[in-house]
Amino acid sequence: MLRSWIVVLGACGRVGFDPHSPPPDAGATIEPSGSRLKHEWYELAGGGRQASGIYDRLRGEECTLLPWSDGAIYCVPAGGIANYTDATCSGDPVGVALDTCGPSPAYFVTHDGCVNFFTSVRAVGGASTASAFYVANPTSCVGPISALPGEVLDLGPAITTSEFAPATIVQGATSGRFAARAYHSADGFVIATDPYDTVLGSVCRPATDEAGAINCRPENLSISDSFADLSCTTRVVEALPGCAAPLYAAHHEFGACSLTFTTVGDALSLATTYFASGDQCIEQPGGLGNFDHYAEGSTVVTLPTLARAPAITTSDRFAPIEITSSDGFTSVDQVVFDTALGAECSVARAGDGQLRCVPVVRSEVQHFFADADATQPIAVTIVTSSADCALPSPPPFASETTGCNVDTYRVGTEVTTTLYTAPQTPVSANAHERFFAVGVLVDPSTLGAATLTVDP
Repeated sequence: MLRSWIVVLGACGRVGFDPHSPPPDAGATIEPSGSRLKHEWYELAGGGRQASGIYDRLRGEECTLLPWSDGAIYCVPAGGIANYTDATCSGDPVGVALDTCGPSPAYFVTHDGCVNFFTSVRAVGGASTASAFYVANPTSCVGPISALPGEVLDLGPAITTSEFAPATIVQGATSGRFAARAYHSADGFVIATDPYDTVLGSVCRPATDEAGAINCRPENLSISDSFADLSCTTRVVEALPGCAAPLYAAHHEFGACSLTFTTVGDALSLATTYFASGDQCIEQPGGLGNFDHYAEGSTVVTLPTLARAPAITTSDRFAPIEITSSDGFTSVDQVVFDTALGAECSVARAGDGQLRCVPVVRSEVQHFFADADATQPIAVTIVTSSADCALPSPPPFASETTGCNVDTYRVGTEVTTTLYTAPQTPVSANAHERFFAVGVLVDPSTLGAATLTVDP
């Protein structure tokens, strides 16, 4: 379970990091490249492109814009976050390479423990003999976490920041609620990043809730789904220990589907916390867990609903997807729209092993049996909702990942008969799930091929 805490900055060779790196501009690159920093994108067969990242022409490698401990922003070759092999997290940092679908990261970064800013970038030196590692946060060192041979990597000394291109964030003027922001480097490179919400006084990022509503959520946001009392009526906000308190919180009201956003109150000293499960209020296993706690504020925050739609204006097969506010703000999503399939897509390795614009799928293929003797295999995808949300419509596609390749299938009719995981072992019924048969495989060759391109 602890292995899921590790943050990897690169996936399949592409560099990116949430929440500090700019979301890619999925349309045609309209911001200029500089003499050193260049826009990278995938040219898509049939017309259109999807942004990939930033290429440092001087160093000959991709880089990510990250805030640094000296208050500056640098474009650094950050492949992953460093960890440690000692129980105090005070020794030399090491890399942990868990992603087997792309090249092993060549660099790792260290941070302040809260991931608010970064403190060093180090090149990989070679395989370590360590069989376990520890994850640092501001008040503790978590581990040991077991590692397979070759997963832990020795790192070299910190590279001086003078090696990297610096950048600043420029915020535009606005007469509406949202102000555009972009990174600018001294060589002329510009790339958009998350907007600023002038009402909340916070950078925000567009997100979709379970009800399908899109809003721009404040960056400094935490979840308040835990409680301070055994009746589960007094919500508490959880935050990483030793880090600054979040400015805003979000929770699901009982009987509601959309999130409610609030301010955050004072710090709390609690003996334990509780969580709601159905009509029960249950003490959290392990008591408080590894969090600091704050009262949920009394002020409910209203986030305006945003619109999201493909901007189909040319004969290109692939179109950017625009996110717009009612007062005129426009940003571009990270994924693009495939007009031939009528679906959103993003570049990944398709079932044939080639880079293609693969439909964005939130439903995985699962395998069961259609009969009690478990002799008739059936592939299905499961559509779920929380207790307070209506069951969504079936998705047009479902996916199955084999190794590093993604196969995409069309979704068929609903399955209402009993399914089985093994002989005489039925799947437990759940009122918040619908099962749909998996149909034909989408021929990978019909998906738009992607060619990585660096702006000259």
